[in-house]
Amino acid sequence: MIFLDKPKDFNPKIEVVSCLMEYDGVILFLQRNDDKFKGGKWCRPAGKLNAGENKLQALVREINEETGLEVKESNLEFLKTIYVRYPEFDYPYHTYKLSLRVKPDVKLNNNEHQKYIWLKPEEILNLDLLPDEADCLKLIYNL
Repeated sequence: MIFLDKPKDFNPKIEVVSCLMEYDGVILFLQRNDDKFKGGKWCRPAGKLNAGENKLQALVREINEETGLEVKESNLEFLKTIYVRYPEFDYPYHTYKLSLRVKPDVKLNNNEHQKYIWLKPEEILNLDLLPDEADCLKLIYNL
């Protein structure tokens, strides 16, 4: 379940950053390895903040770890924070956007993801997405 405003009883166990990497009207989505949490599901480049990291540092690191791409913090545009509640835990989901002029050569980390795809936002809704990912996309892209 997602919330636009932080619920009063919100108790985050982790903090997550994510990136909508856009090139020419399509967005990069990654398929999680089957042996990972929520294996086989599709998601955008994202991950948890490590101790001592700020949101931008964590996102630059995660993008590099998951796609092999090096991006600059200054190219990341903050969109919004969505508050996510799973039965097991809560977490803030900080969403950023990266507008690309050139379609990059994605090099997946085989320990993390098995496939990637570039699709229009409305096409992504047809994928087997992580829980609440479809609601986040609908919210951000007014779908």
